[in-house]
Amino acid sequence: MPNRLADALTVEVGLPVDARVAELRKDHREALLDALTKYRLPYTGHRGYGLAEVTGGGVPLTEVDVRTWESNLLPGVHIVGELLDCFGRIGGYNFFSAWTF
Repeated sequence: MPNRLADALTVEVGLPVDARVAELRKDHREALLDALTKYRLPYTGHRGYGLAEVTGGGVPLTEVDVRTWESNLLPGVHIVGELLDCFGRIGGYNFFSAWTF
């Protein structure tokens, strides 16, 4: 996790940035866990398909069963689309895989 994100979440739950995990009370640890797993990011719209961009990277295709898209490392977790390391010419190949698999 990037340090800036960790610092921001720590401050958001009311803890000092230099707090040590081993010294946190249970309620503080639970607050951090909630911040990590339930944090809401507001969605206000998009700028249209013409400005959409896709970056490369993600879970290697060798780490998923391509018949079911289940992770080979985490049984029960299925991975498709933008989460996969799926490259092609510019033009939305990751979008294509996200919408069709």
